[in-house]
Amino acid sequence: MASLSYEDRGGKRKARVWFEVYAKRKSIRLGEVSKRAAENVLSHVRELETCSKLADSPATRTRDWLNKIDDDVHQKLADSGLIKVRERRTVSEFFNQWAKSTDVSDRSRRNRRNTVTKVIEIFGADTLLNDVTPEMADKFFDTMKERYALAHANKLAKRTRQVFNKAIRLKIIHENPFEDLRIGDEVNKARQVFVDQKTINKVIDEATDNEFKLIIALARYGGLRIPSEIVGLKWGHVNWEASRIEITDVKRKLTRIIPIFAELRPYLDACWDDAGDDAVFITPSYRSADANLRTRLLRTIKRAGVTPWPKLWQNLRSSRETELADIYPIQVVVAWIGNSVAVAKKHYLQVTDNHFQQAIGAGDESAAMGAEGGAESAVGADMVQSPQALTSAEPEKQRSQRTDKAPTSFKTPPTDAQRNFFPHGKIRAFAIGKGKVSAQKGSKTRLDITH
Repeated sequence: MASLSYEDRGGKRKARVWFEVYAKRKSIRLGEVSKRAAENVLSHVRELETCSKLADSPATRTRDWLNKIDDDVHQKLADSGLIKVRERRTVSEFFNQWAKSTDVSDRSRRNRRNTVTKVIEIFGADTLLNDVTPEMADKFFDTMKERYALAHANKLAKRTRQVFNKAIRLKIIHENPFEDLRIGDEVNKARQVFVDQKTINKVIDEATDNEFKLIIALARYGGLRIPSEIVGLKWGHVNWEASRIEITDVKRKLTRIIPIFAELRPYLDACWDDAGDDAVFITPSYRSADANLRTRLLRTIKRAGVTPWPKLWQNLRSSRETELADIYPIQVVVAWIGNSVAVAKKHYLQVTDNHFQQAIGAGDESAAMGAEGGAESAVGADMVQSPQALTSAEPEKQRSQRTDKAPTSFKTPPTDAQRNFFPHGKIRAFAIGKGKVSAQKGSKTRLDITH
């Protein structure tokens, strides 16, 4: 068992702690310290000695002590084999490693890099994680609140606290300097705006090409995240027969199925008509995740004579989820939009003027007034129209087969001749005619033969 001894050197009484590691007697010199301090060290060393023998973790009191002792004493204990060498990582090193994680989407990595820049600016690149104090955490939060909106400052502080919690989990540090920091809500309701259908249709009409019209429609009527969920969107993801689209949820690394909503269908049809015979991607001109779609949307909004709203793309997605929540059960809505009920309620669902009008029995009149109110109001007025009323006229034009534009179902069962013609499995979107396979839409059937 650990013990304490004293040595007289140069007229000074110096303490020495003895202990056993792997059946070997070892010691560390504490120097000239008070009896109380020496006995305190002895109690912790005894705890560490026992844990070493039993392969157990030390008590919280001893872990706190290890975290606070200076590097010299800690290194002596580590050299003896009683504890592990203290890991010394800088703020810059640890936060940059967190920002480069491949477990998140490209957009999340960009957001993380933005956080890292602000953290390093306040704490300093060479500051050790262990040296960040609660006072420095307070300074960081106060600076963020001075520079940015409160909701954004809260988000930055929460992210930073999460990174320090990760450092605790990895046993690099023992305490989180952000632990007791009172961080508010990261939602700014003042920046939530309901963009009604009359307004967005006016904006879509001003878009210069059918692809960008579709992108706006996918955000407002499909509830997609822009740009991450359009980058890899292919014609092969469109099931024309079942009127469904498979969306790759890059943020959550999942896929979800959404209906081809009646409001969305005309813009999808237009892009199909424009696409070449060998087209694979639905919006090939906008496949870069770095494309500045916000600037282009802003220019389009201004051309339409509409007052720009905050968070241009997210408020389109929020407006759609709010509309759908008025009609469908919430579990259906979040499955289509790709978030949770909690996130939907906190970040997306809005209370519109039409809700108030409906409550007093004037909902229909309010909707009409909202439609007449024009684009500048940009508040909820229009309800989702019936799919029958918005179904577009089916095009009559024939075009060549594009296998990636396939549905995944068929209207009529395949004939034996068709099955023999394609003996090796699934062929998407075809009809047999004059020795070639041709895609058909509208009055023409889209077939999918599966063995």
